[in-house]
Amino acid sequence: MGTSNSKRRSKSCVGTEEDTSIPYRYDVHQSATILPSTSTKMFVFGECKNQLGIGVTDNHVQSEPALIEHLQNHKIVKICTGFVHSVALTLNGKVYTFGCGDDGKLGYIPGANSIDSSRPNLVTQLQNEFVVDVSAGYNHTMFLTRRGAVCGAGNNSYSQLCCSQNFKSGTVQHALEYDRLQIIKIVCGYYHTILISATGKVYYKGKDSPDQDDLGEITSLNDQHIVSAGAGYSHTIFLTKRGQVYVYGDNSAGQLGLDELVFHTIPKLLPNLEQIVSCDGGYYHTIFLSKDGSVYTAGSSQYGKLGIGLDDIFTHGATMLQEFGAKNMVANSVSAGGYHSAVSTIDGKVFVFGHGSFGQCGQGGNLDNFLTPVRVEAGGVNNLFFSQVSAGGWHTVLLERSTGLFRRLSISKSMLEKTTLNRLAF
Repeated sequence: MGTSNSKRRSKSCVGTEEDTSIPYRYDVHQSATILPSTSTKMFVFGECKNQLGIGVTDNHVQSEPALIEHLQNHKIVKICTGFVHSVALTLNGKVYTFGCGDDGKLGYIPGANSIDSSRPNLVTQLQNEFVVDVSAGYNHTMFLTRRGAVCGAGNNSYSQLCCSQNFKSGTVQHALEYDRLQIIKIVCGYYHTILISATGKVYYKGKDSPDQDDLGEITSLNDQHIVSAGAGYSHTIFLTKRGQVYVYGDNSAGQLGLDELVFHTIPKLLPNLEQIVSCDGGYYHTIFLSKDGSVYTAGSSQYGKLGIGLDDIFTHGATMLQEFGAKNMVANSVSAGGYHSAVSTIDGKVFVFGHGSFGQCGQGGNLDNFLTPVRVEAGGVNNLFFSQVSAGGWHTVLLERSTGLFRRLSISKSMLEKTTLNRLAF
């Protein structure tokens, strides 16, 4: 794709009016199951360099969950974290960002490249759009609108904003080329972005991209129907409609779950994992969620971030965590951070493991590293019901739902089939 063509085919989203004639497309709101009586709250803990959204701007360590008061009156349907910034998507399609603003990744001030925010701010450039999905990378943030527009803000050095020109800007860019492709899901790695279409095609833009056309379509996966993906520092995981797992990229620490600790230049089937419904990639590690609520991890166990009781080893294959599954605690959301990982369960509990020196494991005064999962109970949150978790570089974000459907669900086989597969973990 030439530079001149990219300039012609991308534009700022400022002032864009939503085309209401376009049929309503799939989005995370359809899986949110938020009732009129439901209220949501976001809690955060970990290193505080603005990314916690609680008004603290110095190098404060928040070692137990703290409420983000500025978002109490909004119904949040999805949370996500970059390395040092955070994003919240509301039921009415609005987006709030906060944290480190390097390269303009917060997207709330057009043209601004390095403005931090210790409080959540509305991304006003998208105020005329209904946003249905969001994802955060290291220095970029991506947005998907109801009409299928792919937009992004931040660093585009590797074309991770789905535009070819090299820029860093807080102006939200609209990648026009993707409007016709019926994109339904966006996933950000550290320096790349994955787009998934309604027909199961997958597009890759950014660092370490495989052989592809100008749009980034991974043609080697055309015989598969891809429904979801996870992305880490330099590796990517693709999930098929049948629950199969394909992996691509760096496997130097075993993060792809393959034996050969090399860079894999084409997506490869991971044979030993089946019925996987969600996954996430971190810094040289990966976490998987299966249909029955089991959790698997692979890669570097540095600081205990695999949760397998070992530190500083590389795995050759994915390992199941004994704490989770149909016969134990049923997981419904998984997230891989920089050096820690997090899991939420279907009964509203949250467990973390890995690096804890900045309070990102939420254990109050205990800033140890944790080699196995520990429950987050500090700060009086042990009676709260958490439906989502997202692990950032050095911080963790939780989404609590205080009333509504989730309070009334009981753990049963039929419930697992209806909720875990329907992706409470978005």
